[in-house]
Amino acid sequence: AGSRERRRRRREQRRKLECGGGEEERALNELMAICLSNRALTCLKLGEPRTALWDSIQAERLSPGYGKAPLRRGAAREALGEWAAAAEAYERAAKLDHALARAATAARDRCRAKYMPNGHGSANGSGGK
Repeated sequence: AGSRERRRRRREQRRKLECGGGEEERALNELMAICLSNRALTCLKLGEPRTALWDSIQAERLSPGYGKAPLRRGAAREALGEWAAAAEAYERAAKLDHALARAATAARDRCRAKYMPNGHGSANGSGGK
């Protein structure tokens, strides 16, 4: 009977995690998203945009409403020369967080200018890289 109860508790714990769990899990996800976003910024400053990209994507998965995660993703994509993807990420950041809107919109426009000069961009938005 004891092992059956342990299995039942494990199943319940997995279900909570898979469904987003309670308040504690959400708070932990948000905190982890902040940490990953901060690490992404650090990686960008260290010249490691691929690591920054991975961290920012993970941050967005953990906390989809956290505006700095797509902002960092946009910066990583921009550093990699992926202009269209960067512009999309900046657009998302601007929509998620009003405080970031001005900076994110300016960054989006800067990236659009690189892959859509005079309204004509490359199909993949890579800017020729």
